[in-house]
Parts: sequence; structure tokens; C-alpha cells
Amino acid sequence: MANKSKALTKDKAAGKKLQPKADDADILESLLKFLRSILFLPLMYAARQVDWQSETNVQRLRALALLSLSLCWIALDLTIRATRKKADSRRVRDPGPSSFYRPAAADDGSVTVEAYDYSKAAEARLQLLISGGMGLIMHLRYGHTTPVLAISLMQPMAIFFDNKAVQVNLLGKSGAKYQRPWATANNPLQEWADKKKREIEEDGKAANKEE
Repeated sequence: MANKSKALTKDKAAGKKLQPKADDADILESLLKFLRSILFLPLMYAARQVDWQSETNVQRLRALALLSLSLCWIALDLTIRATRKKADSRRVRDPGPSSFYRPAAADDGSVTVEAYDYSKAAEARLQLLISGGMGLIMHLRYGHTTPVLAISLMQPMAIFFDNKAVQVNLLGKSGAKYQRPWATANNPLQEWADKKKREIEEDGKAANKEE
């Protein structure tokens, strides 16, 4: 009995040694998110060290922006094609509002996996078009270089690291953290707009009360 208990103890100890640490991936992911969140600060500093009066540097920046936006657009287009090819008919409960559901949501509010993944890729493509267009317009009209540089680096990170539709359908990722529905990424611009809208509504209510 004593020998058997010793053998079981050794097996358990060996199993513990061979068992991978499940938290390592989460720690690494959190570290990468933190580094990305502070990336804009050194980016601003580096942009000030560049001579933007040089036409060569400006042309390089434009080429970088066009290459970055093109790669993001191609990735999203391939993701949309992949969702259509899979045609996954499983249902996603409580997917959240979207004007890109194709096919549309059922009476209970659920949508197919195909429609859900398509909507996330289509929303990201529209946001890419708007942000890229605004950055390039500001650059060509007013000569600003920082927005173009930020878009060139931040948009690929948002597409390839944050967009779950791209990660699942294009990069082949899977696992518990990729279960649908996915958490909505924070949009500072949208949060600011919602805040201003609430302030205007509150001011209107206060004015009506005074009258």
C-alpha cells in the first residue's frame, strides 16, 4: 500500500510539472494590450524628430499609409468572403444592434454566425474607410502628418489583434475567448459623441423646467 501511494504521489507530481500554465497566455495578452495602449506616446515623440519638410519623408509616409490601409482592407475582404463560404447557420443570442446583419435577425433577436461575423467585418471595414479617409484628407488639406502615422500603425493592430471576426475566420483562432457574442471594443470617439448628446439632452430638459 505504501509503495502504491508513493507511486500515485510521483504520478501527480509529474502531472503537475507537465501541465501548462493556463494564465501565461492571458498575462502575455494583457502585456501586449498595455504596450499598445502607450504606443501613441513614443509615436508622437518620434514623429517630432522627423523632418516633414522633406518631400522624401512625406512620400514615404503616404506610401506607408496606403500600404497599411490596403492590407487592412484586403484582410477584411477575405474575412467577409470566408464567412460567406462557411455559411454557418448556428444562432448567436443577444448579438447587439447592427445594420449589417445579412440575413436579418430573427423574431427572437438572434442571428446566424454567418450574419454576425459578416457584420463585425463590415463594421470594421466602414470604420477603416472613414478613419483612413479623414486622416488622408487632413494630411492633404492641412499638411498634418501625425494622424496619417497613427492610422498607419494603429489600424493594423485593431484589425489583426482586436477584430475577432478576422482572428476566427482568417487567422483560424478558436477557444473560449472567441465565443460569440464578442465584447464591443471601446470607441473613444463614439463615447465622446454619446456624452455630448446626453449633455445636450440634459440642458434641454433643464431649460424646459425653467420655462
